[in-house]
Amino acid sequence: MMKFLNQAYLDTTYQVYLDSVECLDLRIGVYSETLADWLKSKFLDNWCVITAFNPFSRALSREENFARNAIMEKTLENLPVEVYKAKGIPSDDKWLAEDSFFVAGLVPDKFVELGIKFGQNAIVLGNQSAIPELIWLVEVCD
Repeated sequence: MMKFLNQAYLDTTYQVYLDSVECLDLRIGVYSETLADWLKSKFLDNWCVITAFNPFSRALSREENFARNAIMEKTLENLPVEVYKAKGIPSDDKWLAEDSFFVAGLVPDKFVELGIKFGQNAIVLGNQSAIPELIWLVEVCD
């Protein structure tokens, strides 16, 4: 199951809606010059793409997912971060797109804590290298 989930996350396109970029498509392990330039212009280093949708890959209703993301958004409003809308677009049409957030301005450990708090298997994490990395928050088993 975890191998399947890992591949699903790797195959997902993470769309980010930054203030000066209409829609930026990020992929795990793929450098983004646009993101690198944006981070540099904002003097930002660490960032993540995170959601509160479908904790531990357990499908919730649309209403439950939106309510969970609203709580996450309120949590983010109380942190010294920049927050932008994002969306996880799966390559497999069996999965639905997940509304997410692109968050910049915390140390990686704080992003990990947020993911754990909201029951996520993994988050997308990065820095000024502008190469998204998949970070597992739960033990990965074969």
